[in-house]
Amino acid sequence: GYSGDGGPAAQAQLAGPKGIAVDKDGNIVFADTESHTIRWIDGKTGAIKTIVGNGKKGDGPDGDPLNCKLNRPHSVCFGPDGRVYIGDSSNHRVRVWIP
Repeated sequence: GYSGDGGPAAQAQLAGPKGIAVDKDGNIVFADTESHTIRWIDGKTGAIKTIVGNGKKGDGPDGDPLNCKLNRPHSVCFGPDGRVYIGDSSNHRVRVWIP
């Protein structure tokens, strides 16, 4: 499982973090693989939050990123426009989070 949204990242519980990326402002995004989520650490405050996934394994639906189900995401990267591209591994998809 995972926990800690809204609090300090150092105190958050993670479940298999992989695929870490850092943007130009020092924000960190990573796949929390076994919790089927994508997490964000604010580069200025150190607070963590979930940006994609509801913590349940599945596929979609597209739309609301916090209602979306992922299946063992492994990788993330920032696009030049600030979008986050997600390798949703066990669903065999690339998903996009638009800030």
